Amino acid sequence: MITSDTSRSVAHDLRHLLCTIRLTAEMLENSEHDATVRRAQRIIRAVDNGTEICTGILSANRPETEAEPAPISIAFSVRDLLRDVAAGLHPPEGVVIRVRCPSDIEVDHDRASLFRAIFNLATNAVRAIEGHGGSQVTLCAQRLDGRLVLSVEDDGPGLEKTKGAAPSPITLGPKSEGLGLGLVKSLVAATGGTFRCAKTSDAGTTFRIVLPLGRPEPAPRHAPKTGVLAS
Repeated sequence: MITSDTSRSVAHDLRHLLCTIRLTAEMLENSEHDATVRRAQRIIRAVDNGTEICTGILSANRPETEAEPAPISIAFSVRDLLRDVAAGLHPPEGVVIRVRCPSDIEVDHDRASLFRAIFNLATNAVRAIEGHGGSQVTLCAQRLDGRLVLSVEDDGPGLEKTKGAAPSPITLGPKSEGLGLGLVKSLVAATGGTFRCAKTSDAGTTFRIVLPLGRPEPAPRHAPKTGVLAS
């Protein structure tokens, strides 16, 4: 007989596995080959369906007094995360992707949300500088005053000169519908962080994500939703 605790444990573990599969599929979705993109999108749809089933099992077996389940999060290397983002990009010839991050930074946050937010910012930066005077996108991470600061920097001509050239504010890949900056803010806010455009000028643009180094406390069940913070 499968107990409630057993089903919850299995559903939780499956969500972790599905998270990894989805991240890989999102990178494949950025392929230049239409067949690969279509297959990746089918995988993503299937993974999302599976995740909904797991979430339903967790919700159905959760006591009324228990808090909402926290986003999928385990300790991970920030440098590995940035390297995974860089590996999933397909910059044109002449555009270089760089990663600057100490090897010893680890955080316990929702890796999937952070990956999506940084990947979309980096993809947009590549497209914004292509053919517009830029040649480099840098993914940075550092500790500052007990927080983790993540930056996506480019050396292009700035948002005002490229906003008409880049397709949509933030995009997942050449075949994707894309995500807006508002949704990127929401992804970051879900991890307890803040997001803003730190600078934009004819010397380049920097988007910055600031996160607590520890895992944020999950909100109590039925707690009122708070707005997205920006600094």
